[in-house]
Amino acid sequence: MFLFACFYLQAGYCSAQKVNMQRKTTVANLARLVSHLNGRSTLSPGDADYNGDGKVNVSDISSCVGVILGDTIVRFVDLGLPSGTLWADRNIGAELPYEYGDYFAWGELAGKSNYMTSTYFDSKGTFLPSGSSIFGTEYDVAYKMTNGVGQMPTHAQMKELIDQCEWTWCVQNGVDGMMVVGPNKNHIFLPAAGYRHDTSMSLDATYGLYWNGDVSNYKGYAELLCFVDPSVSSQGIFFSYFSRVNGHSVRAVRRM
Repeated sequence: MFLFACFYLQAGYCSAQKVNMQRKTTVANLARLVSHLNGRSTLSPGDADYNGDGKVNVSDISSCVGVILGDTIVRFVDLGLPSGTLWADRNIGAELPYEYGDYFAWGELAGKSNYMTSTYFDSKGTFLPSGSSIFGTEYDVAYKMTNGVGQMPTHAQMKELIDQCEWTWCVQNGVDGMMVVGPNKNHIFLPAAGYRHDTSMSLDATYGLYWNGDVSNYKGYAELLCFVDPSVSSQGIFFSYFSRVNGHSVRAVRRM
């Protein structure tokens, strides 16, 4: 079950503080959070920052309740982009903004344990959607997982994010990735989740690789927005093509 809200984040910061990502959320946790916000007790920032935005406030109560109920609360952030595009605050499948989330083969709607040609829905490599994209179709995992509120980004939306925003490699709650700050100083965090092929994970904590929904001119491939740890490579932020069979991250967008 997914909950959605249009949410306007204030400019934040990159935090190197690690939190227990396996922390169990209970009603008792919620009670302690409420007590903390009311000033009756004190929690460490790592224990109180449930939505991972670097601040402790009432929005953490919503995240805490959502985890208790099994909900993932996705907020769409206004970065002040010229097109009016809003970007989700977390990857598809992530409970918190700094988590990797799930990995998806292009055009598939669920994560899995093995990413290879024999497990891909289009094992013969003949699938091409009508038109030039899979946005808002039965093959758009962002559209499905947000109940039609969002969709996979276009190449143009990703290029706008690159051109209009300030990108900084950092560690957010123990997770490597890019802090992306918009013209209005609101921000999102993109984890460097790497990718999955066969049963293995590769390049995590070093590369971020995010699908868009545009059809590639290369048979069996699709386009990715890519970024890399600057201490490892000078490639920076760029577009590339990978096999659709591989599992990559997906970040939803929507129009204001």
